Amino acid sequence: MHRTTAPGTQDRDLPLTQDARGKAVQLFRRGRWYASLDSTALCAVSGLRVCLAPPILIRDDARYLRDHLADTPAPTPGARRVILSAALDLFAHGRLDLGGIGLQDAAAFRSELDALTGIPPALVTRWCRALRTQLDALPTTEPDDALTLVSLPGNTFTTLESVFEAVLTSGAVWIRPSRKEPLSAARFAAALLRAGWPPERLGLYPTEPHALSQLVTQSDRQIIYGGEAVARTFGALPTVSLRGPCRACAVVDPQEDVRLTARRLRGWLASDAGRFCTTVHTVACLGDPDPVADELGALLDTIELTPPDAAFPLARCPDPLEAWEMAAAVGRGMTPADRIVTRRPMVVEKDGGAFLTPTLVRVADPVGHALVGREFPFVFASVVAVDGACLHTLVQGSTVVRSAGPRPCGKGAAR
Repeated sequence: MHRTTAPGTQDRDLPLTQDARGKAVQLFRRGRWYASLDSTALCAVSGLRVCLAPPILIRDDARYLRDHLADTPAPTPGARRVILSAALDLFAHGRLDLGGIGLQDAAAFRSELDALTGIPPALVTRWCRALRTQLDALPTTEPDDALTLVSLPGNTFTTLESVFEAVLTSGAVWIRPSRKEPLSAARFAAALLRAGWPPERLGLYPTEPHALSQLVTQSDRQIIYGGEAVARTFGALPTVSLRGPCRACAVVDPQEDVRLTARRLRGWLASDAGRFCTTVHTVACLGDPDPVADELGALLDTIELTPPDAAFPLARCPDPLEAWEMAAAVGRGMTPADRIVTRRPMVVEKDGGAFLTPTLVRVADPVGHALVGREFPFVFASVVAVDGACLHTLVQGSTVVRSAGPRPCGKGAAR
């Protein structure tokens, strides 16, 4: 078994340089950008920080909004779609005023997002196109006067699709960006404003985790991204639409051609840097897993790190310690009978950051295994042998099930 450990320890504090002080993702509240007293550093490489909204400010702003919402006419359903279309063009290509960030063009957005999160410009372009497809697929509906909260994750900004939904259906929209990656949410808020969305009907509220409860309490309905902890806290509320992990798995039939199956699986694992909730993280084989595992591992080893792979561009970790910690988490989840199929080191440090290389683990016994169904924010999957009962358990725990063979595989099946 191959295990990876971090090379020593280092200070986790992220001090800002003198030049970067004051440059921050601000709140947008009561129709204007606002620098709160509370803020936190994001990434020493990017030199950015994010302002945070305390619970008392959230309560006051919700009361203010309800007292003044009727003073600002709401856009018609048709106008909302025009605004969203224009906002998406501006988000992808425009020069926008982001408050504490200042004026930002498309090239600066890509550069700053790369420095903050390691997402390469090639993925930014791809994800902007994906957002256009998502917007075109949404129906036009009759909006109401509700205040909708959208609490976003930090793995991909394609989740801005939920902001599209809120704009089309609601009287006002509040966005809670991820504290790890608030830049894209702030840019889209600026794009909405530039495209004609009423400022009084928009809010951007980065918060500490505990303040999410206040945002939920003060809003009428909520779209919340999160894992098991978020599901336990908010999943039972009737107003909450929970967008959580899909635990996507792929089912491999032994009758399928090994090379064709491995190529198909590579796309399901490695597209979008492994960051989508629909990314496959478990490969369940109804026969011997080793031929497919070995073929797939070899294909994953060919994906280039730098320059970004043309077909499968990967994200990096600007803070190398974050990469080493995730690699260590994989190692802790393995048993002595497991093996890592891919051959490259799991962490490759380069240009001040680190890449987590595409990683495939052959799991000996999937029952209760820590890595089966585990979602990491990089290209990672476990390969397991399953019988009918085990496959049934995996399928029941997944909301996305892909079939790499002709056999039906239950709910959510896709080719």
